[in-house]
Amino acid sequence: ASFGPGTAPSTEHHGMSQLGAFTDATYMLTAVFRVFDPSIEKHLPEVYLIATGQILTFLFAIAWTLTWFYNPEIVRSNPLKDRIGYNNVCVGFDSPPAVYVAQVLFIPQAYLVFQFALLDWKRSVLVRDRLSAFQFHLSRVTDILFMISISLFSLVFVIPPEKSHWGHSLAFIQFIVVWFLVIAANVYEQAEPIPLKSKIYLVVFGSSSFAFPILLIIDFILYDNAVARGEVPSGPAIPWYIVEFWDLLWFASLALSWFFVPKGETLEVVNELGVDGSISSGSESPERPPCCIPASLSYRHRRPLPLP
Repeated sequence: ASFGPGTAPSTEHHGMSQLGAFTDATYMLTAVFRVFDPSIEKHLPEVYLIATGQILTFLFAIAWTLTWFYNPEIVRSNPLKDRIGYNNVCVGFDSPPAVYVAQVLFIPQAYLVFQFALLDWKRSVLVRDRLSAFQFHLSRVTDILFMISISLFSLVFVIPPEKSHWGHSLAFIQFIVVWFLVIAANVYEQAEPIPLKSKIYLVVFGSSSFAFPILLIIDFILYDNAVARGEVPSGPAIPWYIVEFWDLLWFASLALSWFFVPKGETLEVVNELGVDGSISSGSESPERPPCCIPASLSYRHRRPLPLP
């Protein structure tokens, strides 16, 4: 398995050509179309992470369009709007038919999260010598958390806010926090010094990843306490525009992660079939190089060329 530090995708990254920073940006912006190409043998884990965010953005856009046309009354009044004073993006997939489409689009998103986590884990093992113990274990823990988190995220589709606004919202809140931890661990694991823009990005993304959930929970608690006392709250405890600011800042940070998150080393995957379909170590056959494992994936060391 192979790698080499590259500050930007290159010919070693998913077959990308060396055309400079503009190509880098174009490539990352179209990551979702690249990760499903079965002919690709050189994988950059960050591309899967970026594609996950792109799928999520597309999911929200489609869900909101369907909700706006088929269920506009939800936009005017819903349990989340009662508590925080505005329509969070989750409202878009809280009702049929949007929730049905969102559930389908969630499947490729979950696949990309698992692919990123597994590739990132393998890369951490391969570059173990240059990582501190803390870096190595932080990367592994966040990769595991990411896979658990995306699984828990699916609960937003089966727990409507009308039945449990806590269950519905916490399934999304935990994903917000874990996503930041994954990106922070990914940046911290890089071989090169962390660029200033990435440090600033982590501060902004981290602030929104914790501020928004905290404000949301406070609004929920105060609203529910008022209802328990027999009161009819006239609005959220915290001005809606404050909560929405942090909400939108989180989504903007997520959308711009392709620009601020540095790219690590690539993994080169070699696919081979065994003669009889069996699995062996590869060293049993003198005609097959030891690096290649029949009927499985083999990772080779190769250093990508950074873009100019």
